[in-house]
Amino acid sequence: MARTREFDRDIALDRALRLFWLKGYDSTSMQNLVDETGVNRASMYATFGNKHALFQAALDRYNELVENDFLAPLRGTGPARQRIEGFLQGVIQSQISGEHPACLMIKSSLAVNPGSQETRDQIDRFIRSVDDAFLQAVKDAQAGGEIAPERNADELARYLTYTMQSLIVDAAMRLSRPITEAHLRNALKALD
Repeated sequence: MARTREFDRDIALDRALRLFWLKGYDSTSMQNLVDETGVNRASMYATFGNKHALFQAALDRYNELVENDFLAPLRGTGPARQRIEGFLQGVIQSQISGEHPACLMIKSSLAVNPGSQETRDQIDRFIRSVDDAFLQAVKDAQAGGEIAPERNADELARYLTYTMQSLIVDAAMRLSRPITEAHLRNALKALD
């Protein structure tokens, strides 16, 4: 007779995600995951498979959070250029405050062993989501006369994605807020 699972899969996945986010894949052991989630090793393997499969599920969850929460201010209403600047200011604030650890996708892409093709696909999905959100905001800004319409919207969107990534790295390197904000001010000049 099969035993009923005695834990909430989503809560365990969220806890595993947080641990991978804080420590990275290579520095997170199965014992760390068991301790953090409160799920015994046998149940962990039965539910998620191995550590790599759990990491892939955590990356899926992370991408859902990016789509549903993280990018929401960029996709909001109001002047598009203000949305772009406000979004990037929010990135700085969340990183400096410690509210969110450095981006899981950036950490995963910089790991010594970046992992499987599935991990690279997850990273690509994340980048495409961010690029798409910036692209729409740039197009909105062009339509509203905030950015010149002859500017290449795809190039500006990609540039803003790079800017976001570098702001996260600035914060991870513990650069001071004035340095990071100066970086942002200079980056935003590219939209003029």
